Amino acid sequence: MPVAISLPSMDDRRVFDQTPIALEWLMQHATGSAIQHTTTATMRQMPIRLPPLTTQRVIVETLDPFQSAASTHNEISTIAGKLHSTLSAMLMSPPTESEIQ
Repeated sequence: MPVAISLPSMDDRRVFDQTPIALEWLMQHATGSAIQHTTTATMRQMPIRLPPLTTQRVIVETLDPFQSAASTHNEISTIAGKLHSTLSAMLMSPPTESEIQ
């Protein structure tokens, strides 16, 4: 059974806008003669099919480890970038007097 929900942000709308079914729905509900567009009110009426809540929970449980791994990867990437900047600056700087002797 389709359920109408409101979309919280433009980023979420871009995800829906890219599917053929969503594009067809948007074209059917677009207004304007020169430039076709949809309003926020229209977007809130867009039907979105959701799996049963139990299935949604299984999906979340399945994806949680990947989210955790992605967060860890982002932290490692940030630290590696900082280390790269620091080491690059050290390696590219002119030698000190004590290093020359």
